[in-house]
Amino acid sequence: SFIAEKNGTMVGCIGVIKLGHEGWFEIRNLAVRAPDLGGLARGLLAKVLEYVDMQNPQYVKGYTHAVQPYVDLYKHAGFEPS
Repeated sequence: SFIAEKNGTMVGCIGVIKLGHEGWFEIRNLAVRAPDLGGLARGLLAKVLEYVDMQNPQYVKGYTHAVQPYVDLYKHAGFEPS
């Protein structure tokens, strides 16, 4: 998991878990406080994707509730709704 802080206060987070197969990952639970939403959410998603890429992934799934702008952020990162 990755946490973003601003002035000592947590303002965002995103999680990544290894799934049951070698090289399979799920990115989930992206959440950012409203005033810091745009760039911070993109930055957290980019950071977790960078981490996963370093793990030599075979499969990466993104999960988010159907809430904007999170859905669009995942789409922009290459994930497709299912």
